[in-house]
Amino acid sequence: MRRHTRTALAIGVALAAVCLGCPPGSSKADTAGNLASPSGANAGDDADADARRQRQYMEFERQWQLRRSRGEWLWGAQQWMRSREEYEAMDSVTLARDCFSRSILQHELQLFDDPRLGFLRVRAMHPGYAEWFARPDLWRGLAQVYVDKAEAITPKASLAAIVAGSGDMQGLKYLLTMPEIQERIRGREREIIVAQLAALRSVQRFMRDFDPKVTGSSVPFFCEPVSVAESALTLAYRMDPQAAARADRALKRITFSADQRMAELKTFVDAAVDELDAFLRSAQQP
Repeated sequence: MRRHTRTALAIGVALAAVCLGCPPGSSKADTAGNLASPSGANAGDDADADARRQRQYMEFERQWQLRRSRGEWLWGAQQWMRSREEYEAMDSVTLARDCFSRSILQHELQLFDDPRLGFLRVRAMHPGYAEWFARPDLWRGLAQVYVDKAEAITPKASLAAIVAGSGDMQGLKYLLTMPEIQERIRGREREIIVAQLAALRSVQRFMRDFDPKVTGSSVPFFCEPVSVAESALTLAYRMDPQAAARADRALKRITFSADQRMAELKTFVDAAVDELDAFLRSAQQP
């Protein structure tokens, strides 16, 4: 039987769709509303559709802000959420760690077919995240979260802990697509890539000593390390397109079989660590 293969980064989007668990164009939450998909026969139609979508985003967030002002809660937050003033008093690293102590963001970003809806709902309903998203030094907390979540993935960790940590890293992929976050980290791409490389090194150590008898799963994660590398390459192109392209080409030569195999993922992570390390040594920050 012929073995079917796909390049590692080329399947990044497909893997993300599998992890999200819904087909393109569907909504996984009945609160998503009917956001129009940009379409049209020409650029003018596309521009109109985009403007309409932006208005719908604004209305979606406004509705959730109204719910919050009326005393409505999500995630059982009335039992644990701090005051806005407490969140404002935290430095950005402490604030990010506090926000990510619960897996709210990763679930919200993957709850809707359009991750931006999850981002807007979190910003409307969680004053801690709203404060962190607005911080000029958001990148400090973002980098630390990558490191913290990856370090929680150890050979002795439970499957639940591994899924939670890797899921939060997967959520960061979607967070990094938000224009507000992209603007906050502009000029700090190197620091974020350094943190992403540290996260991949932690995953690399985990796979080196991995024992399926401890976790109860032969492949406890799959798309998450690919997503970390994919996000790192996106930032790398913003820093140094030529150096990023070299790393990109090297990783695209790696293939996966149709089934999920830990050995193949290990090969990819080893290559991603080497390529990102080489990129950071050679790249020039614009």
